[in-house]
Amino acid sequence: MHQKTSSFRFIIILVVGLFEVEMLTMGIIAFLPNLPYWLLAVIDSTVMILLAAPLLYIFSVLPLIKTIHEREEEIVQRKQAEESLREREKRERELMQTLYAMQIDIARDLHDTIGQNIGFLRMRLAHLSGTSRLSGVDIKAEIKNMSQVADESYDLIRGTLAILQTEDSTDLPHLFRRYAGQIEERSSFRVEFASHGDPKPISAKRMRQLFYIIREALSNIEKHAEADRVKMDMMWEAHSLFLNVEDNGRGFNLENPQISGHYGLKFMKERIALLDGVFEITSKPGQGTKIGIQMPYEGI
Repeated sequence: MHQKTSSFRFIIILVVGLFEVEMLTMGIIAFLPNLPYWLLAVIDSTVMILLAAPLLYIFSVLPLIKTIHEREEEIVQRKQAEESLREREKRERELMQTLYAMQIDIARDLHDTIGQNIGFLRMRLAHLSGTSRLSGVDIKAEIKNMSQVADESYDLIRGTLAILQTEDSTDLPHLFRRYAGQIEERSSFRVEFASHGDPKPISAKRMRQLFYIIREALSNIEKHAEADRVKMDMMWEAHSLFLNVEDNGRGFNLENPQISGHYGLKFMKERIALLDGVFEITSKPGQGTKIGIQMPYEGI
């Protein structure tokens, strides 16, 4: 409605302007009565063109140019708004996919760790409740085993919650140091933890996988190594994170499949494989065990 009113106003102004120009032209010609008719017509046309052209430009061309520019700006703004909307929808889809993938990962992790531990506890409790005769030693051993499994489940839950609640993914050294301190409080060994270099951003998924690997390594040391000292070193290199865990325990023979399987090496290797990383272990009887992990950063 506003555009139609403006156009009508321009037409009125243009008609009035042309009328005034014509009147001015006739006044000029009136002072030239003796000129030939054709020359008067030329003068009339020339004056009309000279005076009408600016009016046409001001009242017709300029508004048209302005209208074109306004429409072009509207088109640009509309395209920008549509692009912004598409980008926002894309980010929302990516976020939903990330959250869904995270839920699947957490569910799988809980099933593979806490789920198995709870299954073991249920089995042992059912065994105890269905057995009428158990010696004091047997009961004590059963309770000790179940207590260790319960401690593992508790550590897993606390570690997972700590990772999910942290707002800074570069806080991983603090999380590992705190977890190592928790293990140290109930174990016979002392943990020396060190982080070298500037921590890099790491996704929650990779943080969880690293936590499970470290948990498994410390759990193995606690159960089997009979060590009194453990060294954990994190080295933040340009393209990869290097993590070493070394104990001074009794060690074991890597060529013995029964022992190596008991130590959960398969579990740790599968975890680091999910991160496209490298897992190495060295151990000899009486010489302790050393685990080395190399994990590339995302996008490297």
